[in-house]
Amino acid sequence: MSYVFKAQDAFDFAHLRGITYKQKGDELFFKICPYCKGGTSEDKNTFSINLDNGTYNCFRASCGKHGHFVELARDFTFPLELNNQAKQKFRSLPQKKPTPTNDAYAFMASRGISVGTVDLYKITTQKSNGKVLVFPFFDENNVLVSVKYRKVDFDRSKDTCKEWFEKATKPILFGMAQCEDFEQLIITEGQIDSLSVADCGYKNAVSVPTGAKGFTWLTHCW
Repeated sequence: MSYVFKAQDAFDFAHLRGITYKQKGDELFFKICPYCKGGTSEDKNTFSINLDNGTYNCFRASCGKHGHFVELARDFTFPLELNNQAKQKFRSLPQKKPTPTNDAYAFMASRGISVGTVDLYKITTQKSNGKVLVFPFFDENNVLVSVKYRKVDFDRSKDTCKEWFEKATKPILFGMAQCEDFEQLIITEGQIDSLSVADCGYKNAVSVPTGAKGFTWLTHCW
C-alpha cells in the first residue's frame, strides 16, 4: 500500500478540522497551528503546508512542529487514500549479498565507522574502482531493491557526478533490513550519517536515499 500526496488533501484536512486558511503561492497557511493552537499569545498564520511536496512547518519557536503530511494525518486521524499499487515499475536486481572490501573498510575507518558496522550493512566498493563506494538498499524483507554509488575522491573540476543510483530502482530508506522494528526510526540525511549513528549503538538508524529534500521514498515506505 502507498500514499501519494495531493494538494486537495491539505484543503480537506483544514475543512475537516474547521481551520481557516489562505493560500500564498504553493504554501497553504492555517490560521492556527493544529498542534500548538498559537500558544498562549494565540499567534496566527504560523503553520503552513507546501502544496507541492506535502511538508508542513510551524514557525513558532516554542512549537516547531514539522514533517510530512502523512505524519499530520496520523497525528490527527485524518484518513488517507492509499494506492493498492505503485504506478511506477521498478527493476528487479540480482539478489547477491555484497562482500565488503578492504577499500571499503579503510574509507569507513577514516570516518570512524567500525568493521562490524561495515559488515552488518554490507558496504563495499566497485570491483573495477576501489574509490567508488557501494551502498546496498535492502527492504524490510531483506530484498535488495536499489544500489547507490559514491565517489570518495570526487573532484568537482573533472567529475560530473559524485553520487548515483542503479537506474529505475525503487527509492527506499537505507538500513531498513537492519532495523529491529519500525515503531521509531532515527532518520538521517546521508548513508554515512546513519552508519555513524548505528556504530554508536543506536538501533533503527536509517537514511533517506537522496538527501534532506528528497521525499520519493515516502510513497514506498509509508
